[in-house]
Order: sequence, then C-alpha cells, then structure tokens
Amino acid sequence: MVHLLRQKATRAQLAEMLETLGGYIKLAVDIEQEIGAGGGALHADCEAVLLEAGSRRPSWTRRFKPESRRL
Repeated sequence: MVHLLRQKATRAQLAEMLETLGGYIKLAVDIEQEIGAGGGALHADCEAVLLEAGSRRPSWTRRFKPESRRL
C-alpha cells in the first residue's frame, strides 16, 4: 500500500507500507511541497501518488530500512 505523507508516518502506516517488500519501503519526496509517498513495489508507485497530489515531479527517491533507520 502506498501512503501520501504530509507528516511523520504512523506505526500503522509503516506496517502497511512494509507489507509489499517486507524489509524495506520505497519512497519518493517532493521537497518543495514538503510531502512524500511511501510503499508499493516500485518508486514509480510512490511518484504516481505524489503526482495525483499536485506534485510536478518528485525531488528524489530512496528506500528506507526500518531496522537500521537509514535511507
């Protein structure tokens, strides 16, 4: 599941985003609008959610490993 994030993700959102890939979460962020999206199988899934929310183009994409808390 991909979540649009306008603030810090909740534990429930993290759990849902981890369901797709298990060990890590795909992320895309629009730094100008200060929003992000996380989850899905591809960074493109996150980018699509940002574009639907009015983003012109995500500023960057990363993957997040919760156990290490690193991008």
